[in-house]
Amino acid sequence: MPVLASLSGRLLALPLVPAAALVAFRLDPDELPAARHPDLLAAVFYSRAMVFAGRITLLCLAAFAVLSIVARIVRREWLLRAGPFEVERAAAISERERDELKAELGEWRTTVERLETAMAAQEVEQARVTARLGASGDPGVCDADH
Repeated sequence: MPVLASLSGRLLALPLVPAAALVAFRLDPDELPAARHPDLLAAVFYSRAMVFAGRITLLCLAAFAVLSIVARIVRREWLLRAGPFEVERAAAISERERDELKAELGEWRTTVERLETAMAAQEVEQARVTARLGASGDPGVCDADH
């Protein structure tokens, strides 16, 4: 369903355009501090356009970070390393590995159920044979088993 996903993404992004315009309008600085000794560097960095561009850049970086984290969570991709900190691979089991382990566990449970059923049938058979031998009245046959 890539077409449906892209269509729903576009419909979801549609209300974000006016919201982004409102945020951009609010980011425009009303007044700036005046430089005491204006030189070229102060004139450039104390301009309203430069402050506005800096604010927009910070807003875009923050939005990118948040949306990237959300996208990775949706795709079930987990962060394993951030700077000097790293999660051990054993602690970060992937979804595929988890599904494989669940399938293996299901197979073992089926095997255990099958063996329990076979063991119960053997116990019934043993009780039947023991009762039959006890009814025959031959004590020597029962002693040979021990």
